Amino acid sequence: MDDQGVVSLGAYYNRRGAGGSYQAADALYYTSGGYYVALTLYQMWPVNVEGKASTLVWRGDMISAASLGSLHGVERLGSESVMMKDISKAVTLFRRDTSGSR
Repeated sequence: MDDQGVVSLGAYYNRRGAGGSYQAADALYYTSGGYYVALTLYQMWPVNVEGKASTLVWRGDMISAASLGSLHGVERLGSESVMMKDISKAVTLFRRDTSGSR
């Protein structure tokens, strides 16, 4: 063991906007020998696609970690690949959880 303490703190916020829109934010703060922050923002609008009620979703993912700035080449590509897989998994789960509803 490294004899280091670990702190993890998460928060979620959401609100309804005008015209049936919806906004949400998901934040995670983690520290263990460094400080790490992940923030995901969502904006959702009700739309009609070919007469079917649907939802247009904008999602922005931001991550901050001390080591990301120093990565180069293959290390940076590997980190980007892992982040893209995590986002893809989250989008798949979101779509599954919201199917059948708007």
